[in-house]
Amino acid sequence: RASLHDRVVARLRSAMDEGDARAVVLAMATGERGEISNDLRQSYSASGASHLLAVSGLHIGIAFMLINILLLPLVLLRYGNVWRSVVAVVLIWLYVWICGASPSAVRAAIMFSLLQLSLSSLYEYVGINILAGTAFVMLALSSHLLFDISFQLSFVAVAAILLWAVPLYRLCATRFKVVNSLIGVLLVGVASTLATMPLVANTFSTVSLVGILINPVVILLANIVVLVGLLTFAIPQLGAVAEWAAEWQNGVVE
Repeated sequence: RASLHDRVVARLRSAMDEGDARAVVLAMATGERGEISNDLRQSYSASGASHLLAVSGLHIGIAFMLINILLLPLVLLRYGNVWRSVVAVVLIWLYVWICGASPSAVRAAIMFSLLQLSLSSLYEYVGINILAGTAFVMLALSSHLLFDISFQLSFVAVAAILLWAVPLYRLCATRFKVVNSLIGVLLVGVASTLATMPLVANTFSTVSLVGILINPVVILLANIVVLVGLLTFAIPQLGAVAEWAAEWQNGVVE
């Protein structure tokens, strides 16, 4: 894993100039946080956006979307949906493995794997049931994760999104897709920030109220950083776009 991780990181490094923007792209796209300076790390922590620097549900979700788009031609084949789901699940777990397989990334990989399989079957995907089942399996295999802050933050944030943000989104949805996307990002940011605030305060002795305001903007930029960062591995010329988005994200955070 270390060898493959190093090769991916080296390829992305060669497509971008050294600096804080490249450090953020590497952290968000590959889990490589060795280039992040102490000042930048403190800025993200103080603004409540430090979760973006670790590969988690947001990052896996973007990879999930990109993989499904790239595998779309497979549906033209016989049993294409089945092959697409199998290949997508393998690639999702490969990505999680390359990025270090943190508890939050594993949780997201399990949930997106089940979502992928449900897309090619007649079974209904019930998010909160899958979240509870995922937590049960992970704790059965490794009970000490219950006291891991990454595990706690990951599950609390996703539970808040499923129980608070999704119902509110259905109430606030309009006829316009662009407006709906903005509403969705806003609700996800607010719900996850408010739900994890007690844990963050207890663990890190800090509360970032500004995080509630900037999280929606930062999450929008984070989508661009991760998506373009992953594409840069195949198309190095996109490195400049990933750097641009990361610079804006760093600017908002600072």
